[in-house]
Parts: sequence; C-alpha cells; structure tokens
Amino acid sequence: MALTQDKLRKAIKDILKDADLDSLSAKKVRLQLQEQYDTDLSDKRKVIDQLVMELIEESQDSQENEDDPSSEEEELEDEPPKKKPKPTKKPQSQAVEVYKTIKKVLYKFKEDDDKETFLYLCRYLLCSMDSDDIKVCYIAVALKKEFVLSWIQQVKDINWKCCCYLRELKPENHVDFSVMMLLLRVLIVFTSTSTWKIVKSTPG
Repeated sequence: MALTQDKLRKAIKDILKDADLDSLSAKKVRLQLQEQYDTDLSDKRKVIDQLVMELIEESQDSQENEDDPSSEEEELEDEPPKKKPKPTKKPQSQAVEVYKTIKKVLYKFKEDDDKETFLYLCRYLLCSMDSDDIKVCYIAVALKKEFVLSWIQQVKDINWKCCCYLRELKPENHVDFSVMMLLLRVLIVFTSTSTWKIVKSTPG
C-alpha cells in the first residue's frame, strides 16, 4: 500500500493526539508508523520529521488560541454576519520564544551533527541566566504554569546532553578544555538555584 503524504499526516496526527510531546521524538513516531503499516519508512524520514514538527506547531498554536480570551467570538444581534477575523496570538516574551526554539532544536537533535549548535545554545543560556530582566531570563519561563513541567524536562534534557559531551572531552586538549568549562558551568548554573540572578532580585 502506497503511503501518501496525506495518509502519513493523518496517521501522525492520531499518534500525537494522546502522546507526551516532551518525551516524543520523530524517530519514535516513525517506528510506530512502521509497526502500524508493517513497512520500512527509512526513505521517508525527512518527510515524517517535517510533518511531525508542523503538527506539533499547529497543536501548540491551537492551544494558545484557545487559552486567549481575546480570540473568542462576540455575538452581534443587529449586524449582518462578517468575515471572522483571524485570532491574534498574545505577544510572547523573549524567554518564551527562546524556550520554544530550544524545544525545536532538541527535538531534531543529533549529537554528532549538532554539537556547535548546542554549544551556541549553552552560551546563550548562560547570558540569559545572568540577566535580571524577566522578559529575557530563561528562568522566567518556569514562572508560567503552562510551561513549568515541560521547562523542567527541557532543562533535564540540556543537562543530560552536557554530560554526554563531557564524557568525550579530554581536559589536556586546549579546545576540549574550553568546551568542558562551558558545559560544567551550564550544569552548575542549572543545578544551583542560589546562583539564579532573577530569583535574588525577586522580592519575597
């Protein structure tokens, strides 16, 4: 049976419906599809990855719009029906936007190919954590109840990847030593709440 993109999209949508998006990966989705259709889908890996990302983004956008009271319809009795305006999203803080971007990066993350991207991400996070501006500081995402659980999972994922890279580094090598110090600093910052600048500056 030929699997068209529409069929794949529908099947992936059904898989994502009841899945935990924070622990799910495109590879897991592909394996479920292979089991469901009893066929090898390795040649469709890129298509499946793209569809998974699109459907996750659609799901997140839909959830945000449902939570936004400004997007609710207003009933007008004496006026003729008009075209429904597209719902506008609430403006997100820079920290939340960064959190969402990191989520996408980690979702498609490959340890061998994405090392430089991950190190750049670590440097950015350290700068962010040093800010006392709640709109910029990465910690601020955890102050929003709709993100707190997935934020904790994201931090755990980042820490775990730091540990994976640390295992391969050799401190006697100058370049490796610099990377090692960066990764260790990330681990220390994320596991020591007393160093969080935004917590110190928050009253009470």
